[in-house]
Amino acid sequence: MDCFHERVFYYWRHGFYGHVQYLCQKALINNFNDLFLQIWHSLASGILGQTEEAINIISKIKHRSDLSLLLIICKICIYESSPNQHTDIIIQLKNSIDDLAQTSNHFCLIQSIQVAIMFRNFNLALQLRKYLKEQSSIEGWLKLFLKKYQSAEKIFDSVLKIEKNDLLAYYGQYILYLITNQQSKSLDIYGHITRMYNFPEINIEKARYASQHGKWDQALIILDEYKQSFPTTIEIEIFSALNSLVRNSDFEKASSSL
Repeated sequence: MDCFHERVFYYWRHGFYGHVQYLCQKALINNFNDLFLQIWHSLASGILGQTEEAINIISKIKHRSDLSLLLIICKICIYESSPNQHTDIIIQLKNSIDDLAQTSNHFCLIQSIQVAIMFRNFNLALQLRKYLKEQSSIEGWLKLFLKKYQSAEKIFDSVLKIEKNDLLAYYGQYILYLITNQQSKSLDIYGHITRMYNFPEINIEKARYASQHGKWDQALIILDEYKQSFPTTIEIEIFSALNSLVRNSDFEKASSSL
C-alpha cells in the first residue's frame, strides 16, 4: 500500500523540504486532485523562502469553503517563514482562527493541526486542538512532540482500536517505542508497517535508532538494503560521513562521503 502522505510527513519532520517537493510533484502526476499533496508542495515552497510561489499554490483551495481554516493556517505558516516581514497580514489572519475553528469539520481541523505541528508552532496546534470533537492520530503526534509520551501512547492505542489502517498512528507508535526504548513493541510495529505499507523511510528511522545506540554497521546495512527506495541517497551519505567521524575520526573519508 502506497503512503505518500506519511513519506511527506517523514521528510518534513527531518527537515528535507526538497524531498517533500519531489515526492509531492511525483505523486501529483497521477493524483493531481489530491489536496494534501498540493498543500504540502505549497508549504515546502514556503519554508524554503519561496513565499509568492507558495501562496499561489495554496490559493488553489480558496474555493473550498469547508477548508477555510486550513487555508488560513497555511498562509500564517508561510508568511511567518518568509524572509520578508508580513506582520499585519499575519495578525489579521490569526484574528480569524477561533471563529473558523468553531465551525470547521474534523478533516479540516486535523490537517490544520498537522500544519501547525510541522512548523513547530505548538501553541497554535494546542489552540486548534480544543475544537476537536474526536481523537486523531495527529493529536497523538502533538503529544509526542511535546514529550508527553504516556498521553501519546493512549491516543495512538485509542485511534487504532477504531481505525486499524491508520498508518500515521502506527508510525507514531513506532517512534514512541523507539524513544522510550520499548524494543519488543517497536519491532512488532516495524514488522506490521513493513508488511502492510510501502513506507521505505521507516527503515531510515530504524537506522537512526541503531546509530544512536552505537550500532553504525547495522545502520549502514539497513540503509544500503533500501537505498533504491529513497528519493536520493543523501541520508546514506550523511550516515556514512558520521560513521567515519564518530568511529574512526577519519575526516578525509567523511568529507568524501559528502
